[in-house]
Amino acid sequence: MGETGMGPEVEYADNARLTELLRSVVRPGDYCAHGRLFLPMPTVNVAGVGLLSFPVPDSQVRALTEVAERAPYGRGTETLVDTSVRDCWQIDAARLCIAGRAWDDTFATVLDAVATGLGFGDDLEARLYKLLVYPTGGFFAPHRDTEKVDGMVATLTISLPTAGAGGELVVRHADREEVIDMNAVEPSELAFAAFYADCSHETRPVRDGHRLSLVYNLCVLPGDTETPRHAPDYSAEAEAAARHLVEWQDEGAGKLVWLLEHDYTAAGLSFDTLKNADNAVAHVLAAATARTDCALHAAIVHIEETGSARYGEDDYVESWHWRESDIEAMEIGDLYSSRHWLDGWVGTDGSRPPFDEIPLLPEELLPTGALDGAEPDARRVHEASGNEGDSMDDALTAASLLEDHPQVLTPDRAVPVVLEGLRGEAGLPETSAFATLWRHAADFLLARSATPPEAPKDWVVATDILCSCEHCARLRSFCADPVARVARFPLRQELRKHLHRIIDEHRLDMSHETERRGRPFTLVCTKNRATHKRRLAEYAEDIARMSSLMASAPFGQQAELCRAQMAALRDATFASGG
Repeated sequence: MGETGMGPEVEYADNARLTELLRSVVRPGDYCAHGRLFLPMPTVNVAGVGLLSFPVPDSQVRALTEVAERAPYGRGTETLVDTSVRDCWQIDAARLCIAGRAWDDTFATVLDAVATGLGFGDDLEARLYKLLVYPTGGFFAPHRDTEKVDGMVATLTISLPTAGAGGELVVRHADREEVIDMNAVEPSELAFAAFYADCSHETRPVRDGHRLSLVYNLCVLPGDTETPRHAPDYSAEAEAAARHLVEWQDEGAGKLVWLLEHDYTAAGLSFDTLKNADNAVAHVLAAATARTDCALHAAIVHIEETGSARYGEDDYVESWHWRESDIEAMEIGDLYSSRHWLDGWVGTDGSRPPFDEIPLLPEELLPTGALDGAEPDARRVHEASGNEGDSMDDALTAASLLEDHPQVLTPDRAVPVVLEGLRGEAGLPETSAFATLWRHAADFLLARSATPPEAPKDWVVATDILCSCEHCARLRSFCADPVARVARFPLRQELRKHLHRIIDEHRLDMSHETERRGRPFTLVCTKNRATHKRRLAEYAEDIARMSSLMASAPFGQQAELCRAQMAALRDATFASGG
């Protein structure tokens, strides 16, 4: 695009301080990492119990508790046993023997995943610490891990296949929280999670059955000064970024668009899938926009250029001289026209706002030079017509984070804010117009969120897949199955890509990973609760708007007309625990 190796013609934003700040956020990783694998299982031999079966049957769970001891917890310099704080059993590593021909490869896969997720390098040592046995009702209240051995920086927990429900692991750091489903029920299923030792975490009560977890201390090697010792904390960068955004707004500037380093498809782009430095920058911008009146979205940048076709400087293409194989060597000479725009919007909560295309204007793109040398994704050459020579079109797409102001508010979000602002206007809250608008806003929010969202009762995933191929038929059957959580599709690459696209385009509540073992490779689809998670976020925001409405209730005679809605709002906020 443009001259050879120069990339498209773009006018970048002049914001060197924000660019320098965001480019300094290069540390990969996050405060916790988790996943689920379906791989050959280890042999787990426990002294006094013997070789475990998978899923571990109730008889063996009882045998494990008979040879285990009550798990203590630390308070200051004391080590205490109190089942009101921690209700589970533990078996020391010295009584465990974990082996199996494939276990080294399986464990290496787990360790590589958590090392990447936490931002560690390759020099990380995992030391087996305990086998934990959580009975029905078992839990561990919020706490932080102590440094049990020299060099310990994080904890890794691996759930063994056992029938049960509940027992979610909750990890918190700064103002963030991750709730992780640690249940593993299939014979070859391992659920794992790792987190920095300075993170607060808890195990919620096991509602049914049991949970068995292998716990490892993750340690750096002696002399390693590169591996981070603490969870990443970008609060200072977020505060500085917020100041820059406020200054940018005060200058009357428009939106800012930050190009991401990695490639993402429109269907696969979300804040949950951002990698390495992209993920870190997104966390900084999310925290910064929360401190301002800005909104943050991910979007796809499109750049199309049309111009004269040439091979090199002053060597313009003649229609009768070029072949299809020559196109790659061509470039745009004189630029006739260009169009820059954004679409494919994704919110920080995973929602996809119904925004149309929005132009990318001059001086909105960062960082400067990000598209230098970028090659087009598509190129077309048009033969000469009339007095014009051959021309060509270049098209390029890239993923981005977009900060804009003011925030885009839908009526259910905007009206309560407006009413709260108008309540201070003398006489206005006593008018019928104010009360009518207030009642409409209350009725809308109550219709959607009068009661907390119910947790899904099964694993059915709603879908409207229309593709009639046999693989999509099987995917539909998997979605409709109320019990199955995992489906495996051994398929060649193009068929795996087909299912990838179907899952992403229909936003199905499932993750998909390729298991690169054997031939063909296997696409492993695991159901999750993404829709329920988005609904919980929507519900929390609805409750906040309801509280705003209660604070801006009409006065005088109009208050009597709004009594029913006011009572319902109180009931709804009470039911939320707020």
